[in-house]
Amino acid sequence: MALPWVEMKKEEEYGIKTNVVPWDEVSQQNIQSNASQPYPILKSAPIQEEEEDTMLKRISRLILPRSLEIKLGITKPNDWDIMMQNEDGRMSYIREKQFTELYKKEIKESPVVPKEYKEPTGFFGQFLEGIQTGYISSIKGGFGYFVESMGRIASNPERLQWGAKLGDMATIELIKRPELLEPEDLKPFFEGGLIDRRWWGRRKT
Repeated sequence: MALPWVEMKKEEEYGIKTNVVPWDEVSQQNIQSNASQPYPILKSAPIQEEEEDTMLKRISRLILPRSLEIKLGITKPNDWDIMMQNEDGRMSYIREKQFTELYKKEIKESPVVPKEYKEPTGFFGQFLEGIQTGYISSIKGGFGYFVESMGRIASNPERLQWGAKLGDMATIELIKRPELLEPEDLKPFFEGGLIDRRWWGRRKT
């Protein structure tokens, strides 16, 4: 059986030379050109060696909470841990958005210290202001956020929302009253706070 031939256009039609190439030569040239091209070589991934479970890691797992173990790299997170981390991130985003909306609603202008306010210069004055600050932030705010966490654990949306709003409102109330914050010139303990009566007044609350 004769091999097929690939014929170019006639010279008299297109003004080029007539060139006839056998089909087997064309195929052979293509195979050789493809064979010269480099092909990727697949390599197997290196086998990961298991980390040694030392005595320090065992003791740490007995003492530390699991979330801290994962952060410190003592324990590798499983699927449940990863899912809970994603859920925590989602809840943090929602809470931040809720607080921002409430903040914009309650505070229209930047809070300023009232003109008639006088900064206490003694122990008892700072002591009383420290009590007010602690009541708003720790008692009201802390209690609200505690109720929020209990509502989340108990899957009680009403309790969760009530606690979240109470805590956020306490935080906003403290923001509205910048005069209750520590004096700007109050120095740390080892830089002069030791002999400052105002420092002791704030720390006693």
